Amino acid sequence: RKEAERKAAEELARQEAERKEAEARARAEAERREAEGKAEKAVPWMTSQSGESRSALEYALELEKKMTPGMHDQPHEDGRFWIVVGGAETGGILVRQAKSVQSPGYQTRLTPGTKVQEIEVTGKRLHYRRIRGDGPDFGWVSIEGAGGKRLMEPHPEQ
Repeated sequence: RKEAERKAAEELARQEAERKEAEARARAEAERREAEGKAEKAVPWMTSQSGESRSALEYALELEKKMTPGMHDQPHEDGRFWIVVGGAETGGILVRQAKSVQSPGYQTRLTPGTKVQEIEVTGKRLHYRRIRGDGPDFGWVSIEGAGGKRLMEPHPEQ
């Protein structure tokens, strides 16, 4: 009888270990799915409505075409143009009042898809004039963000 009780206890322990292992796998899978969902929400440009992958530039150009800016377009002369490709997860990219990254920032951001005209480029900083889109009319932005992530790209329709 003791042998039967011991075997039953071993079987219960084995089943409990399997249950805990299955729960841990399910938790890990749920966390992985949640992280993937957050990543997709954080970078909406990664896939198009048809599910095809696309670049940040393609996404920004699509936004530019669909854009109904809250601000009037600015007249512009010939020059080099850029488009905002970063900041989709934060409502746009930070604009500063001067070249220094320590200078005060504006409260509004340049939204993805906004077209700007280059005034000056110094290192990885761009002094711009807004042409079409939303954000400050003039300011300084970083061309690249943390980890080399592109925030601005030269506009392909120069």
